[in-house]
Amino acid sequence: MAIENEQSQIFVSEISFFEIATLIRLKKIDLGITISVLYHLVEQSGFKILKFRAEELDMLSTTMPIKGHKDPVYLYLICQTVINQFQIVANDRSILNYFVDNE
Repeated sequence: MAIENEQSQIFVSEISFFEIATLIRLKKIDLGITISVLYHLVEQSGFKILKFRAEELDMLSTTMPIKGHKDPVYLYLICQTVINQFQIVANDRSILNYFVDNE
């Protein structure tokens, strides 16, 4: 998938760094750099870090339809996408199916 509008702002969720840190801790991946270095590299590359927000946590804890999802990282990414009215780029069909089912 290509990002067709080069002027579009690209966001990376803070929860993605949490997920990567967890995978490193579990020895499922090895980046060869620390999470803090990765965080700064992402920022320096022009991506905007999408911080945790109370509204997203509220949706996660009260109104988020689960629809078979149990992974809190996936659920939080879906909440961020819905509340901020973003388009999500993901390689996991279970995240993308959430949006297909709701159209």
